[in-house]
Amino acid sequence: MSASEYFRVMRDAQNFLKHAKDDADGTYVLNPDDTDALAFGITLNLGELKKVMPVHLSIEEQVLQLWYLACREPVYKPDFEPYRAAIALFGDLHKEPRDNRLAAGRLALEKELNGG
Repeated sequence: MSASEYFRVMRDAQNFLKHAKDDADGTYVLNPDDTDALAFGITLNLGELKKVMPVHLSIEEQVLQLWYLACREPVYKPDFEPYRAAIALFGDLHKEPRDNRLAAGRLALEKELNGG
């Protein structure tokens, strides 16, 4: 995917809202998977800031990253450490209904916030 295509996709909702006055009856269908991917991408970008400034991902951001990996169909080598950590924490969630995936994420986050 080219950089321009990536930014077009990432700004889709923003552009819809920006031009809403031109189409008052328009609707935007939100895909929750797109929201998940956006949040995951944001946490990855935050992690990249470590290279130029002292930034540490919060517990919430770390859990979100692992949750996102556990919710995706496995495309990683089994020895890919972040994927192994995701499966160890959540199990394989990619075939679970969204409600179950969200519940697993909430439970893991509460556990981590309460000291593991």
